[in-house]
Amino acid sequence: MSSGTNIINLRKNKGYSQERLAEEAGVSIRTVQRIESGATSPTGHTLALLAGVLDTSVENLINEKTASESPFELVNKMNLSALPGLVLPYGNLIIPFLQWRKHQQNTEIKEMGKRILNFQLLWSIAATLCFILVPMLHYVLIEQFDTGRAPLTWIVFAFLVIYNVYKTLKTSLLLKQEISEIYPRIPSFI
Repeated sequence: MSSGTNIINLRKNKGYSQERLAEEAGVSIRTVQRIESGATSPTGHTLALLAGVLDTSVENLINEKTASESPFELVNKMNLSALPGLVLPYGNLIIPFLQWRKHQQNTEIKEMGKRILNFQLLWSIAATLCFILVPMLHYVLIEQFDTGRAPLTWIVFAFLVIYNVYKTLKTSLLLKQEISEIYPRIPSFI
């Protein structure tokens, strides 16, 4: 990967346009365009200015192995990080939230991440209510309040887990296709 490609990826991850990067680095927009297209190699001084704005080192800009991920890849990792969290209480919400906060400066990641967090928040509320309301419903219907003998709670919870896994994997496929319209009907709490 060339330094131009690294600069493009770092700039996009930061949510900057070419104009903003050029302005903050104190170089011309044409210089940024030429570097990103590979038409010219940046000087050491220009690399230092760009690295300062992009919060990285000059070595990272010129290192061909430095591959910054696209916003869709980062959001997909955030989305899939909810799956292992299903076995930890509220891990499906906490793990993606920590990743979301780390990449909040990118507006695209921020917006798609909010939708993922809103879905996981609603799912967590539904799972919590499952363990509270289903035993009560069981008591009303059977007049026996025995949570250990209420398989209905576990059946509803299993359905919720399967639904979460399905929606997370479906969203992952959309993100791999770089479709940003994920969880369109989920209300926004965050």
